[in-house]
Amino acid sequence: MGEMKQYRIGQLAKLASVSSRTIDYYTSLGLIEPSGRSSKNYRLYNDETLIRLQRIEQMKKDKFTLDEIKESLE
Repeated sequence: MGEMKQYRIGQLAKLASVSSRTIDYYTSLGLIEPSGRSSKNYRLYNDETLIRLQRIEQMKKDKFTLDEIKESLE
């Protein structure tokens, strides 16, 4: 299996069709976590985070609150 892709916040935001601020917010709430840091100290996110982000956005469309979403993801 190939190595997991790592995305910087801007790339992740584009792929998930959300803003960088949304990603910062979800990170601060503990809904998503960076998988590491780059050599320039950028937060990096992986494919798993992208999938999780897409699930969060879908659940929001289905009228779940962020608290409910967090509980269901844990």
